Amino acid sequence: MIPLGTRIGHVRVDGPLAEGGMGAVYAGFDEKLRRPVALKAIRSDLLDSAARVRFLNEARLLSQLDHPNVCRIHGYLENDGEDFLVLELIRGRTLRAALREGLPPAEALAVAESVARALEAAHQKGIVHRDLKPDNVMLTEDGQVKVLDFGLARSDEESEKIEEEDAPVAAGDLPAAGSPWWVPSESLFIPASIQATTLRDGLVGTPSSMSPEQARGEPATAASDAFALGLLLQELFTGRPPYEPGLSMPLQLVKAADGDTLPVQGIDPDLAAMVRSLKAVAPEARPTAAAAAERLAWIRGKPRRRRLRLLAAAVALAFALGIAKYTLDLREERQRAFEARQAAEQEAARADAAARFLEELFQASDPRQARGRVPDARELLRRGTERLAGNNLADQPLLRAELLDTLGAIHTSLALYDEARPLLEESLAIRQRLRGPAHPEVADTLVNLGSLARLSGQGDPVALFRRALAIREESPGPDTPHFAGIADVLGKLGVALAASDRLDEGEQVLKRSLALHRRLWGDRDPRTAKVLHNLSGIALFRGRVEEAERLQRRVLAIREGLLPDDHPDLMGSREALALMLQKRGAVAEAETLLERLAATAERVYGPDHPELAKTLSNLGAARAALGRHAEARRLYERSLAIVEKTLEPGHPQRVRARETLALHCREGHGLPDDLCRRHGL
Repeated sequence: MIPLGTRIGHVRVDGPLAEGGMGAVYAGFDEKLRRPVALKAIRSDLLDSAARVRFLNEARLLSQLDHPNVCRIHGYLENDGEDFLVLELIRGRTLRAALREGLPPAEALAVAESVARALEAAHQKGIVHRDLKPDNVMLTEDGQVKVLDFGLARSDEESEKIEEEDAPVAAGDLPAAGSPWWVPSESLFIPASIQATTLRDGLVGTPSSMSPEQARGEPATAASDAFALGLLLQELFTGRPPYEPGLSMPLQLVKAADGDTLPVQGIDPDLAAMVRSLKAVAPEARPTAAAAAERLAWIRGKPRRRRLRLLAAAVALAFALGIAKYTLDLREERQRAFEARQAAEQEAARADAAARFLEELFQASDPRQARGRVPDARELLRRGTERLAGNNLADQPLLRAELLDTLGAIHTSLALYDEARPLLEESLAIRQRLRGPAHPEVADTLVNLGSLARLSGQGDPVALFRRALAIREESPGPDTPHFAGIADVLGKLGVALAASDRLDEGEQVLKRSLALHRRLWGDRDPRTAKVLHNLSGIALFRGRVEEAERLQRRVLAIREGLLPDDHPDLMGSREALALMLQKRGAVAEAETLLERLAATAERVYGPDHPELAKTLSNLGAARAALGRHAEARRLYERSLAIVEKTLEPGHPQRVRARETLALHCREGHGLPDDLCRRHGL
């Protein structure tokens, strides 16, 4: 113990912070630079040549790292045969202590990303920590995260010079778990019976935080740190250590060498998938610390992205329903104190810019500004498009691309196909230029362009969906989002193939999509129901009416249990069932169902939407089958007027509407000749 007031060089010792078997850490004051510091020392009786080499190595490695999430070194002092590190003084608590007290999910995510960023910075310098664990991570009083204790770390350059001297050293008395201060690095003491099974370099580190290769005595690499990060994240997010409690040292090492950890359960699927990938037994299968940090940043941004997507969907639907007032507040949840890293700040700026864009766009719906004239959905979309015209957000092209993509998709859903096309094409051009042709964001825009092509009848949706599918199949990522993206585009591709009369191919693609949906979400999920709905449609078109009705009733049972009565998907199931009822002769029952659906469709979609036109045409067919030809003719005429107003010439739905009315005219049914001549039929 160093007496208080002792001066070591220009540092005054003010008191102890922590003490362990290898040495101690003291609070000090640098009298030359006038700042508080921490003084880290090794016990003089243990300061042999190997310990001194490790100590000096720690100083050299820390001096290379200037990162907000790594404890900084201020100097290295020698005094009367003893060596000292002068370090940044960190006040706070260890992550171990924080875990005992409990961390909110958002704070846990911020801590996780900070630790990954610290490892990323170390690995960029060729430095491997080798002993990452909750005890070596500090949460400071001002909200920062600091990774400590690089005493076991190695750089690529130093490894060859130091490994020969890196024999195991007895740990002595370890500090209590969760000590509020850190202690000097300590090599693990390995009993002779265990050492006999290891390589000549011995084992260094903490068994419960070791990668399999470290536990086998093999050299640690950046991938070894990635495994330790996975163990740390598992404990951080589940609240439970990755191994059973109470394991003996030999059994702990055996389990570590096999990568035999407890399964990851009860957390966000994306987080669970990432932790599992970090804990891969094969080092080459683990993502890098940089990739893990980016993935964590993506996961942290999910709530904000979800709010923006829900907002866009809500605006389109609400205005279609005639809602006349919106009061939007998009400035919730500002960046937390932990978001000091450059990448996180860029993400925050991008999200804030999107929020400002939408907030300003919807300000016109505030009664104080609208003054009795509340804009409808099309007017808001027009304003949004105009705001993106020219060079607006030119300094943030990826945000511009994201907003263009979102606006394009909403225009498509409202059957504003001419307006949607330039928005999506510009988004695709930006993303391909900045992200490259094989980036997942490019696939997202290709999917929207494919939907536009299928609904508008302009372009080749099959080719667009196939390009998107190829990108998603090749894009790496956690299992759930990776396969979810593939399942989604397979579903859209199957529908596009069926719509182009390639029913056999479309049915096979949809069956692939169904298998993935069931694997990901089970049999009673709305996403699975959508694929079953489309398979039911193919069965109906191929004359397999009983099979089609059986599938559709399964879909209806799922959707009625999960969706509101006026949800478009539930309406689609009921309309499909009505067509099947009509096919097998239950025309009156089908007509009653279609009449109710037509009223709901007009309320949901508005009076000029192709979905309403389709329902009106089906209702007209039911009334014609019941002999009510004048009523049927009026429905056919209205359906044709809608599609001629909203769809391009040559669109399949527009062609079918015209053919339906023409057939009705040719069959007579007591219709006047001037009606047919008026329509050119």
